[in-house]
Amino acid sequence: MLNENQIIPELFDEFYFITEQEFQMPVKRNEIPEQINDEFKFTGTNKRKTLFVHNDINQLSETEKIMLENLVVKAIGWKMDEFILLNLNDNSLKNFQEIKTHFQVEKIIFWGCESFLEQYHIPQKPYEVMRGKELTVLQVEPFNTYISNPDKKKDLWQAIRQLLDLK
Repeated sequence: MLNENQIIPELFDEFYFITEQEFQMPVKRNEIPEQINDEFKFTGTNKRKTLFVHNDINQLSETEKIMLENLVVKAIGWKMDEFILLNLNDNSLKNFQEIKTHFQVEKIIFWGCESFLEQYHIPQKPYEVMRGKELTVLQVEPFNTYISNPDKKKDLWQAIRQLLDLK
């Protein structure tokens, strides 16, 4: 049986030691088509009843997309289209209740989004899973934090394991 210290480096090796120079070659990966309906602009489906919310003005960088794909596909074991990725910046007129009602998710991970959480009086306790009757919420750092500070990936992984009930 592997212990946690053996699993974490194995899951994250690919993006712990990548240098910018390696990203100059085009990266082949599955692009998830963006969906736009009358209410929201997002990617993915609600198969896992999980919503990843971020607030990036310039969208996710290629490095951030690769980090997210490594986390979702290699560490969690999902496909990239099995969860919803929502950028608050693209949906600025939406409030928390509209998001919750529209997507009907059971779990939300807020990647940063401090001002949004403050606005709707959602407690901000980074890396602490907050379980409610109908919804479980986790706030973590913005995506770019894990690229610039790889030591925080262990905290991220622990929190996501707890949120998703992964062993």
